[in-house]
Amino acid sequence: MRISEFEFDEKSIEKVKGEMKALSSTYVINETEDNSDDYLEFFFVGKHNGEEVLFDTALYTLQLHHESELYDEAEKQAMKRFPEYRDLVNRGVEIREGMLPAKLEEEVGIFITETMLDLEEEESVKVKEHMELDEELEARVGIDVCLNVDKVTPAVVEKFISDFNAGQLRLDPTLYSFESDENDD
Repeated sequence: MRISEFEFDEKSIEKVKGEMKALSSTYVINETEDNSDDYLEFFFVGKHNGEEVLFDTALYTLQLHHESELYDEAEKQAMKRFPEYRDLVNRGVEIREGMLPAKLEEEVGIFITETMLDLEEEESVKVKEHMELDEELEARVGIDVCLNVDKVTPAVVEKFISDFNAGQLRLDPTLYSFESDENDD
């Protein structure tokens, strides 16, 4: 079911419940292009402030979050070094291949990659498990949750939903740093 194809309203909970029943599951995957072994968007039903609500959830690995934070930090440093790049980013322009002069695009790309490797080697960027609720969505509550798991599997999702709905979700406050899986040799 592609949940994003319908309007969210007071009937959304019943639609998702029906789909969950048909699948014999406690959640329904939102089929997006972003879903991978490291990231999954899904819906489930639970209680929030004493009311039954639809939770619109993005669950991802701590390592993916670390990579994202490395990139963000490297991009900040690139914006300091390359004003033309900074100006585009600050205007909210999504920078695609060919938007910058070829030489500058190559320099920025190399700079960001090398900076990420340096930050990773120095363990300058640390991340921890976290969860954020977004109560401003229409007819649902958003959850952004990052867990220290190798992959986002059905078992991981089921455990998260079970722990969350039972009020027993405990997030690890330990700060972690990761090394990339790729060998550059």
